[in-house]
Amino acid sequence: SDYIDTYLIAAALNKEFDALITCPINKKSIKDAGYNFPGHTEYLAYLSGRDNVSMMLAGNNVKTILATTHYPVKEIASHINEDIILTAINNAHNAGRYFGKLSPKIAVCGLNPHSGDNGALGDEEIKIINPAIKKAQSMGINVFGAFPADTIYTKAKEWDFIIAMYHDQGMTAVKMDAFGEAVNITLNLPF
Repeated sequence: SDYIDTYLIAAALNKEFDALITCPINKKSIKDAGYNFPGHTEYLAYLSGRDNVSMMLAGNNVKTILATTHYPVKEIASHINEDIILTAINNAHNAGRYFGKLSPKIAVCGLNPHSGDNGALGDEEIKIINPAIKKAQSMGINVFGAFPADTIYTKAKEWDFIIAMYHDQGMTAVKMDAFGEAVNITLNLPF
């Protein structure tokens, strides 16, 4: 209910507890109940007044952060922009301290097959993703890419975090790594 949600978030914001653990939800039931949020990440961000959170999934060997979360595939490219990429990179960098790395090694996936293949298969890497990576590097963040998603996850143990451009690009790798055991963490909440 709205009351419970408001109470829990207020208590978390007031530091009455250190963490909030959520259970799996049925996205259709949530929508049918009148909530216009596709998942926990977006709902918790809304309730806590944050617009710069990231969804992270941690498996055994794969820790992936999604640049975008729950969009239909046909809409993904329209949601990719420099701010979205930089938010994911900054949230990955800042999450490093929770995993014992002050300067975590971060890989960023491209959006397109073969990471666009130098513009032959799409130009989002050239126009948006690579410039965002360069900007983050200029801020001292240990980030690299854009890499083809179908190969970078084969080297997941070499990276502290891998940033995926969309849900299934990152989730498939995490579920192959730790199906039923992976944990969803919302980064950059105030609790």
